[in-house]
Amino acid sequence: MGRLEGKSVIVTGPARGIGKAIAEACAAEGAGLILIDVDERVRDVAAGPRTHAIVGDVRDRELARRAVAEAVELYGGLDGLVNNVALVEEGDIMETDQRIWDDTISINVEAPFRWIQAAIPAMLERGEGSVVNICSTEGVVARPDHFAYVTSKAALMGLTRSVAIDFGRKGVRCNAVSPGSIESERFREYVADNPELEQELISYNYRNRIGRPEEVAACCLYLLSDDSGFVNGADYIIDGGRTAGS
Repeated sequence: MGRLEGKSVIVTGPARGIGKAIAEACAAEGAGLILIDVDERVRDVAAGPRTHAIVGDVRDRELARRAVAEAVELYGGLDGLVNNVALVEEGDIMETDQRIWDDTISINVEAPFRWIQAAIPAMLERGEGSVVNICSTEGVVARPDHFAYVTSKAALMGLTRSVAIDFGRKGVRCNAVSPGSIESERFREYVADNPELEQELISYNYRNRIGRPEEVAACCLYLLSDDSGFVNGADYIIDGGRTAGS
């Protein structure tokens, strides 16, 4: 039996990159999935009889409630939620206009707030549950010219810890995974016009390479499974030692 056999998990932003790796890992371990993304490619991820994809914006207040209801209807309840969707835009505080600020906070902080709020009642009904928030090393060690993103990920870490202590005794755990530089379409787009940037980012860590989405997914799989039953309010940093050496 898979580590998530008999469990159901909602994953936001699984059409590509880290989110796709998380969804595929969960499916391989037997989970019933509800996948949410604005990208139509979400329909092709982890395709199978125990995968239900919804094309939609995570900021949609009704979508979270609908997705939880579908998890309950299709799989008998909800056991896990992975808040993976994120927006990254560059700029210091003076370069961050209202549009960048509003979009970043609404996607990186408000959306996880709504999805967790929608998920907790179903998890309490189940008797237990696990929430995994994809944070960032930039929420731990600030990076220049990423003001809105750094602020939002620090806020998401605070949200994670707050949910952990408020609901841990009721059976719902909440943890964070904070990746560093991870191979993905987004990463390739980021370094496309600056070949030296990739080598610079590699030089920041102590593994001499960029991380792989599957390595982040493996950590999420652990946090969603019963193997991590005593892990609550933690932040797993996956960055090749970059923050350890900062």
